[in-house]
Amino acid sequence: MHTRILKFGSFHGGMLILIILFLFLYNPLAAQRINKKKTSGGTGYLEYLPLDYNTSTSKVYPIIIYLHGAGEAGNGTTELSRAAKWGPLHEVNAGKELCFPVNGQSKCFIVLAPQTSNSELWDIAIINDMVNYALKTYRVNKSMVFLTGFSTGGTGTWRYSYSKYNMPNKLRAVAPVTGKGDTTQLCYLANNNIAVWAFHGAKDILFPKDSTINKVRVLNECIPAPNPKAKLTLVPNGGHNETTWLKVYDVTHTYQNPNLYEWFLSFGKTNQPPVANAGPDQTITLPTNTVTLNGTKSTDDNGITTYKWTKKSGGAATIVSANSATTKVSGLVKGSYVFTLKVTDEKGLTKSDDVGIKVNAATSQLTVAKVGSDQTLVDMGEDGKTVTGIYPNPIDKKLTIKLSKKIQGSAIINFLDESGKLLYRKEVKVLRNQGEINLDLSDTILKQGILFIRVDTENDMGNPVKLVKR
Repeated sequence: MHTRILKFGSFHGGMLILIILFLFLYNPLAAQRINKKKTSGGTGYLEYLPLDYNTSTSKVYPIIIYLHGAGEAGNGTTELSRAAKWGPLHEVNAGKELCFPVNGQSKCFIVLAPQTSNSELWDIAIINDMVNYALKTYRVNKSMVFLTGFSTGGTGTWRYSYSKYNMPNKLRAVAPVTGKGDTTQLCYLANNNIAVWAFHGAKDILFPKDSTINKVRVLNECIPAPNPKAKLTLVPNGGHNETTWLKVYDVTHTYQNPNLYEWFLSFGKTNQPPVANAGPDQTITLPTNTVTLNGTKSTDDNGITTYKWTKKSGGAATIVSANSATTKVSGLVKGSYVFTLKVTDEKGLTKSDDVGIKVNAATSQLTVAKVGSDQTLVDMGEDGKTVTGIYPNPIDKKLTIKLSKKIQGSAIINFLDESGKLLYRKEVKVLRNQGEINLDLSDTILKQGILFIRVDTENDMGNPVKLVKR
């Protein structure tokens, strides 16, 4: 009785695992996310993105670039859907998500499938265009770039991996399927840590299996030897057709355990630290004294959980949102600053990056008040004229500011030094049609020398006007 209970439990446990695996992999809407695209170099390709790609914007993803066979060649536009007939996108068209559990987390692939019009041979330059465009355009984990293809695509996989276009190396692993290649070039893969899992149909007549068997043997005899050793799988009863292709790219464990996708992901099991990017250095000129710091280009293989901005060096400054990916920094004064962004991933690994901010003193943009007892000056704001005159210049204890008739409500008079630092501020009420503001500066501690006056209203920040205090 005890044995029967174990068998019954084992059966149902196995069924439960199969059901969970089916639900994890199957999504009938996955095929709707295959999009037609074109590289900047003009290569047409199909794009499949993970479901969370557009929402997990700090996350980077492993990528598979798939090269089709001769029968799927086309013009890169109206015939582009042929590139999804076999390979990883065949699985997506069957409603399967290319996501797999790794260390308790779901890892999902970006898949790009370019198309060539040449049914005889892949142009290595086209493959290179796709690889470079992918690395530039998509949020790719650059340590997890994989190349695979069958038949002429398998040949293209071999040839690109050791070509001049892949120098320096961009690939972590390749999976050529029934492809041809030059055995004299294979040690480049061993020397550059490119892992290889080669497949060939055991009953392939068109491309005899001995070609792949020999390449794997030569590769494993390289000095130094590849680490890990190159793998070879001869697909039982596989010909030069779907009897091989379907088994190689199957997402289950029916034919391989681990399957090809899990093998690819095995090269990224160790959690990598995030990549911090505090954005480019910036330069501003007073009276502008606020900048926006942007850390959204920071990335991680699992996503960034926290951001922290701090001031490393420089004068006075206020970091408005120190724990956000982007933040404004206000109250800057003349001089140089360095701000540091520290990012943390969900495993607690951190990285930091600095950004420099240079604040220049106000220059020729400023209006200079002419010396005299009654000079008319113009201060143009966003809503038109706000201040039409400030006098006298030099100023002593009394100051008159002539106003536009449009002004009504509060006006703030700001006295600044040459670095843009606030020296004195006074708020006054302005009545409708009030023509001027008269200030008594007797009780202020404004020092002699050059200073700037800026008049701000409820709807407008004015332009600084340069005067002399005596």
